[in-house]
Amino acid sequence: MTTSEPGADPADDDTPTGVLELIRADEPRRVLAEWMSRTGTSLRYAGWQERGNSGAQVFAAYAERRADGRAGTGDARKMIIKVLPPRGTVRREPDLHVTAQNISPPDFVTHHLTRQLPEYPALRLGGNGWIMFQEIAGGSLEEYRSLATLMEAHGSGAPGIAGLCGKVVESVLSTWNSSDSVGFTHAPASRILTDMLGSRIEKGGTLHTWAAHDSGLLAVPRPTLAVDGESRDLPNPFALVTGPRLADDGNLAMLRGLAHGDLHPGNVVCRKEYREAPDDVRFIDLSRFGTDVPLVCDPAHFLLSLIARHLAQETAPEVRIDLARYLVDPSGHRPTAVRVGLRDIIDRVHGAERAWVEGSRRGLLREWHEHRLLALAGCALIFTGRPALERDDRLWFFHLAARASDAYLRLVRERRSLTREFAGTAADGGAPQASRGGVAPVPAETTVNWRTPRPVRVVYQVPRERELQRIHELLGDKGRPVVISGPPGTGKTQLALEYCRSHGSAYDHVAWMPAQRAELLVQSFSDLARRCGLAMDVTTRLDALLECLSRSGRWLFVFDDADSPATVRRFLRDADPRWTLLVTSRAPHWSQLGERYELTGFDRHRSTLLLTRRVDGLSSSDADRIAEVLGDLPLALDQAAQYLEGSPVGAEQYVRHVERRTRAMLDRGIDSDVYPTSLAATLDIALDRLRTTAPEAVELLRLCACFAAEPLPYEVLENAGSRLPPGLAALVGEAPDRLSDVVKAASAVGLLRVQGRDGLSMHQLFARYLRDAPADVVTQARECARSLVADADPGGPRAPQTWETYRALLPHVLELDLPASTDPACHRTYLHLVYFLTVRGDTRTARDLAQDALTRWRAAYGQDADVTVSAMEHLARAEVQLGNYRAAVKLDEQVIARRSRLGHEHPDTVTAKLNLASDLMALAANTADPSARAARRALRLQRWIVAVRIRQLGHGHKDTLLAQYNLALLLRSRRELSEALPLHRTVHEGLVEVLGTDHPDTLRAAHGYALALRDSGATAAARRLNAEIHRHRLHVLGPDHPDVLRSAYSHAYDLRACGDRDSARELLEDAYARGRDVLGEDHPDTLRFGHWLAVVLRETGRPDRAGPLIVDVHRRRRRVLGDAHLDTLRTAAVHAALLRETGDSERALGLEREVARLLPLQLHRGARTDQATAFQGSPVRNPGA
Repeated sequence: MTTSEPGADPADDDTPTGVLELIRADEPRRVLAEWMSRTGTSLRYAGWQERGNSGAQVFAAYAERRADGRAGTGDARKMIIKVLPPRGTVRREPDLHVTAQNISPPDFVTHHLTRQLPEYPALRLGGNGWIMFQEIAGGSLEEYRSLATLMEAHGSGAPGIAGLCGKVVESVLSTWNSSDSVGFTHAPASRILTDMLGSRIEKGGTLHTWAAHDSGLLAVPRPTLAVDGESRDLPNPFALVTGPRLADDGNLAMLRGLAHGDLHPGNVVCRKEYREAPDDVRFIDLSRFGTDVPLVCDPAHFLLSLIARHLAQETAPEVRIDLARYLVDPSGHRPTAVRVGLRDIIDRVHGAERAWVEGSRRGLLREWHEHRLLALAGCALIFTGRPALERDDRLWFFHLAARASDAYLRLVRERRSLTREFAGTAADGGAPQASRGGVAPVPAETTVNWRTPRPVRVVYQVPRERELQRIHELLGDKGRPVVISGPPGTGKTQLALEYCRSHGSAYDHVAWMPAQRAELLVQSFSDLARRCGLAMDVTTRLDALLECLSRSGRWLFVFDDADSPATVRRFLRDADPRWTLLVTSRAPHWSQLGERYELTGFDRHRSTLLLTRRVDGLSSSDADRIAEVLGDLPLALDQAAQYLEGSPVGAEQYVRHVERRTRAMLDRGIDSDVYPTSLAATLDIALDRLRTTAPEAVELLRLCACFAAEPLPYEVLENAGSRLPPGLAALVGEAPDRLSDVVKAASAVGLLRVQGRDGLSMHQLFARYLRDAPADVVTQARECARSLVADADPGGPRAPQTWETYRALLPHVLELDLPASTDPACHRTYLHLVYFLTVRGDTRTARDLAQDALTRWRAAYGQDADVTVSAMEHLARAEVQLGNYRAAVKLDEQVIARRSRLGHEHPDTVTAKLNLASDLMALAANTADPSARAARRALRLQRWIVAVRIRQLGHGHKDTLLAQYNLALLLRSRRELSEALPLHRTVHEGLVEVLGTDHPDTLRAAHGYALALRDSGATAAARRLNAEIHRHRLHVLGPDHPDVLRSAYSHAYDLRACGDRDSARELLEDAYARGRDVLGEDHPDTLRFGHWLAVVLRETGRPDRAGPLIVDVHRRRRRVLGDAHLDTLRTAAVHAALLRETGDSERALGLEREVARLLPLQLHRGARTDQATAFQGSPVRNPGA
């Protein structure tokens, strides 16, 4: 789509003000002029126009119609005029608009569609062209632009563009289509594609013309064709269109409903400030609207329209290939060359489709995957037929159609293969097959020339095409061996066997070689030599045997379950194109030998698919619970399905059995005809092997089984020393570097995963299996793990450099349940983690954890125990940060009552009193009665605390400076700036020297100093400092931290004061949204952000958004703070002003009288009315013991 300069004002440029001057073609200009004269209508350009792909002109106009011959006495309105040129179709676009308007959900019509104006009927042009008069949803266009214009102005990678594209698809699928409008259409793929392509594929059509250069494309379509970047031929998409020969898919049951029919960025209109209201998307040009259209079509066409706009910029072949593969498989393909902006758009569109299918609960996710690929192929052919595109671009779209057709056909074959399994119609002419519940196995590929016995094939009944394709790519890329590695039970052997079935026919010979030990591999080659008629001693003439085998043709060898590279290295042939090697192994250390493909098991979708297909009556939610407890491990899932088939045991009972008796359950449900050993036996064999070769590794595994599934920092083990289990401690004590050898031994059997710098992790099912041991063994390992975590505690989270450690320790602290330990060090670490959560802004979680610890420790150790009182302090900290000031005051008063027994000037008592003073400061500033009593009490306490800390610690101590910071805040709130300002400066300079510039406490003191500067009239200096503080806090604390939100508020206040209201609005919008998520909708800070956002919205001409927001803030402030609170009165005043501006003078007067009545009471109590101090700053608390 090409656009004019959007939103241009005629007064500011050379754009004509008369509508007739805008129209390019003679006929519509003449017809419109005649109509204006006949109806007495004048039209004036209203400063908005777009041009569509079809050549249509769309612009806004002011219309006046004379009712009695005098201008201005009839109708006057703003409208959209659309001039649609002649087109080769018999469909009447005005009728389609009316149809869409009549049958779409009323709310969707009101908010998302253009409306035909009945008093302004459409004007007919020659060739089925039209001039139409429309009203856009919402009635305004000044703030709106087409998505195409926005993308041209800002670029596809601009923040929010990808999200906006996702919202477009979400609106079309979920908002436009109600349950009443959605149904099925039943047709084969060829019919679906023919309907999509229409006349384009007929003789003389754009696709027919494009394909005329090669009769094998469309006239007499050959089945396959070569595609750039693909090692094999792909299906000819035209052959898929012309009949069922390729697909053989019968009638598809496709979801159909209401569809735009020509969804592209030029037909989507949204706000210029699209990040403010991403849901506010509107749809124009309904010339191809349909009521019975496959719902996959609109998203596919929209996505390819977006791609077509940027394809000219992506000229590199590798980028185009990568882009095509990602479009076909956005869930599986990992793009390396696609630009981030395009990648994000594809992700959002695909995510919106998937979310709608899953959220609709129609059970059609698999079908949608198939149909999406079919629609992608059809839409790619539509773009192939676009003459306006460059030749190379059209060829790229055709190759995209081929790729999508190939992926579609693979899914169809997979589905039909599974159907044959369930129908019991398959027969195998090769290896014995595993059968499940009377289901006959799928036939093996008869063209594979097996030269050795091979394992029994397990039909998991879920697709593994993605993995097979990746292995095929790796084997072909560099000619090196490929190693499928992964923990036990992930299906490595079965995946390798499946690869042999699907790709083995490309080789002259295929051999399966058990490789657990070197001597076993030697025996396997001896057997192979005998089968091939070669009388050779493998032990002495191995090289001769390998050379002889190579001369007989191309070989695919599978070395199954190799324990290490050393086992297989002597059997390799360097740079021999006739020798392809695929290895399966639990060990991860193969980088020197070949390409490693890590297999981690199924994703959740495939896990639930396996279970629901195998177990009659098992719901998807129950299957999800079973998959969760089994960690999506294929062998465990297969055993579970075998166990549950025909069993009276339900899903809930099975999950309970696994959680309580893991070892026994992992030994059940095994089919001895298929698996030589159960998963339990497999794990026992691995552990027995370690007991012989590396007994310390078994100790390490039992220890690691106690930690959470998230990676454990290696330093936790490395620094543990004598606290490790006895055997491991003794080994490491002799040679610390031996710890890495033990870790390697444990990872070599697949039971421990080394994730580089991230640390070590263990599959949750293996951990549960190892914990299913005698109670004393588990208890000993668990206490050891707890002590290691406590030892790793860096000593408190006030310093930012400790945060990374606490973030890594957090899941393990929770998994180990440190409050249950009797070790004081574990209690201290737990409270440090609670404190860390409050420092980082996750205050709700911190409150829940502190409350849990307080309840348990109060019951275990008593009300007065030091650990109980410490938990009370941390709970109070969380409560005050969440705005529950009275609860915090009550808790801290209880702490003081107990700490005072140590002495009134004991450091712990002084800390408790400082915390109480902080609570009182917040209470005085943010509750219903700005209590002078609370403020006076806080001031007395704070002066006493400062005096004591100066006497005990000296002027430059950190704790003294923090106490002085709180005192400075109090003094500033009392307008005692002559004392407050120098004290703020002293504190800030002192904390910079003691803690550094980026420490959170230093930044908090800097913020207080900036506010004091502003109060004292140094606004320029305050503004510069606030901007700097906001940048620093954002970098150090992250965007969701409460301190960052407060800085954003202060910075926005400064920007507003100096006239930059747009920047202020952006900051306030972000702070308000994050405040609602982090602090809650009723938190005083959140309400403060909302109040000032409403003020700025009103000042920038957005009363439609300011009004609802100020109403909500006013209601909440009344409930939280009370009617008489100064902040409530400020909001009431803004609310009254907005009511007056919208004509509601009566309600405005009532609010104004209420403000006039209550404000003097606040002034009498000393409340401040200057808005510069609307934000008082954030008092600091000291950590408890």
